[in-house]
Amino acid sequence: MYAVIETRGKQYRVVEGDIIRVEKIDLPVGSPWEENRVLIISNDGQVLVGNPLVAGARVIGEIVEQGRGKKILVFKYKRRKNYRRTQGHRQSYTGIRITKILVPSVSAPSSELASNIPDNAGKTTLGKSRRKGSRRIKKKGSNDISDK
Repeated sequence: MYAVIETRGKQYRVVEGDIIRVEKIDLPVGSPWEENRVLIISNDGQVLVGNPLVAGARVIGEIVEQGRGKKILVFKYKRRKNYRRTQGHRQSYTGIRITKILVPSVSAPSSELASNIPDNAGKTTLGKSRRKGSRRIKKKGSNDISDK
């Protein structure tokens, strides 16, 4: 079983027992963590897709580390101008061990959910805004009017 969650503006695919690194969360190591922004849950071939979130689904974890990533060097340079600037950056992160993925009870069967999808889902239409020959442009320096 896996889930796709959204936290701190990024999406992660998580499985029970995984350790993920997310943007820094101000909680001490060992404290519980819970995320209710679950986008997708897959359980034994059954996939629940949220619209945009799966109602009632939660992912529970525990914070196992607080740290900083590898140093990234930012180097700005302009040729022949004697302009060079170097700057370093280390991004802070929080390590979370996923302990449990809670699946909501589904009351409607999947065939009933599929019947609610409209027939034209995923199709686009151009409409009447793409008529051919609707513009007439006059060229400079001539009296002719040509179709384009």
